[in-house]
Amino acid sequence: MDRYAIINSGGKQYHVKQGDVVRLERIAGKVEGDAVEFTVLATHQDGALQTESPAVTGTIVRAGRGKKIIVFKKRKTTTYRRKNGHRQDFHEVRIDAIPTV
Repeated sequence: MDRYAIINSGGKQYHVKQGDVVRLERIAGKVEGDAVEFTVLATHQDGALQTESPAVTGTIVRAGRGKKIIVFKKRKTTTYRRKNGHRQDFHEVRIDAIPTV
């Protein structure tokens, strides 16, 4: 039985199966160990695609920050240089249940 869901989180879509650990953008107000629910765009089970299904549940496993990236802007004829660093916050979420319809 191959069952998966397509969920929406942080303006992005993710293809998840039960037991997967997915790295998502930080979910406001949540800490490690909290349960979260995601809106479901579609679920697939036994060869059938369903668009209306209940929410997928998961548990936050870890919160952290990604690798640092350097953002450098320069205009060649003027003396314009800007250098910034950025680290994206994330949550790793374990998918606990994909409900059937």
